[in-house]
Amino acid sequence: IELDPTMFDGALPFAVDRGSPRVHAGLDIIPRVVREGTEIYRAKLPVREAEFRIQNFYRPYHLQLARLVEATRALFGVAVVVDCHSMPSAAASPDAVIGDRLGLSALSEVTAAAERALAGAGFSVVRNAPYAGGHTIHLYGRPGDNVHALQIEINRGLYLDEERVERGSRFAQVRHALGEALHAFVSLIALEHAGDAARIAAE
Repeated sequence: IELDPTMFDGALPFAVDRGSPRVHAGLDIIPRVVREGTEIYRAKLPVREAEFRIQNFYRPYHLQLARLVEATRALFGVAVVVDCHSMPSAAASPDAVIGDRLGLSALSEVTAAAERALAGAGFSVVRNAPYAGGHTIHLYGRPGDNVHALQIEINRGLYLDEERVERGSRFAQVRHALGEALHAFVSLIALEHAGDAARIAAE
C-alpha cells in the first residue's frame, strides 16, 4: 500500500510502500496535499483513521473492482479498466492525458483507440506526460491476460471554475463530449476484437 507513515501519530499495523514517487509527492492512497502542494491536514492523523479508511473504502473498492474485471473478462474475453481523474489547468496544458505506464498496462492499440476517441470528440490529447499512470492501472493492467488499464486525466479548467470550485460554463458541453468519447472508445475496441467477439465491455 502506497502510504506515508509520517502522516500518522503512531506506527501503522500494516506494511506500506513509503518510497514510491506518489508517496514523495504526497499523493498516495490517503493524499497529504491538494492543488499546488497545499497541505490538507493541520496535524498528524490518528492511526485508527488510516485503518478505518483502508478497511472501509480502499479494500472494498479494489475487491469489487477486481471482481468486475474478472467477470468482464470471463464474459467478453477482454476487460478495459479506465481510471479517470482531473488535473489542474496550466498554460499550454492539453485537454487530456492518457497514461498506460509507457505501454506496460495496455496494448498500444488500446491506448491509440482511447486517443482517437478523445481527439474525435474535440479534445487535445497527449500520452504519458506528465501522468503515466498510478496505482490502479499498475495493479490491474495485464495486457498479456487481456486486461488493459488506462489512466485518463481531464483538464479541470475545461469544466470547472477552479478558484470558486464551481461548475464552469462549459460543464454540460464537456460532459456530453466525454460521453461521446467513451462510446467511441468502446466501439473502436469492439472493432479490434470483432474477429473473436461481437462485443466488449469497458469497466
